[in-house]
Amino acid sequence: MPPRTDHADYVNGVLTLQRSGLKGTGTDLQFEGSLPLLDRTKPVSLLLLGSMDLRIAQLFDPDVTSSGQLRFNINSYGARTDPNFKGDVQIVNASFAMADLPVGLSNGNGTLTLTPDRLNITKFEGSIGGGKVTGVADSPIIRRFSLTCALRRGDRMLYPTRAAGSERQRYLTGNIRRRCCADR
Repeated sequence: MPPRTDHADYVNGVLTLQRSGLKGTGTDLQFEGSLPLLDRTKPVSLLLLGSMDLRIAQLFDPDVTSSGQLRFNINSYGARTDPNFKGDVQIVNASFAMADLPVGLSNGNGTLTLTPDRLNITKFEGSIGGGKVTGVADSPIIRRFSLTCALRRGDRMLYPTRAAGSERQRYLTGNIRRRCCADR
């Protein structure tokens, strides 16, 4: 195994993380990047490749039970004013439950796609509370989100009760300050 070279440099107002990696049970990540802290006209870069075991969440909260993987393929470079963010994150067989919640996610599979100005859930499918949940979302990064979730007869989603057993799609939209929910 080659010697580790994980380190960051700060030169001329730019913080640069040299190519580094993180390996462990079910996790193999490579990352590097640069962030200009003083001159906002200089380009930003980010590279994140590999996979991460979702059981890592249990290290931060013992009441969490989690499994599955996130697989990263992100390679971005561009000015802050015109970023060229691109890549995708695959969610593979994700399960997540907390002791205080009545339901959890199981068998979650999907793809998040990062574009220069959006984070899209191009597909997602899983089970919550025994019912199948599918969804897609299209969100300008940070400022706003929207999510479409389809429920079929017999599927149930606990809280809100208006969605229980509904064949209608629920449409959630909002921003950090405002949220609303309506039938479609």
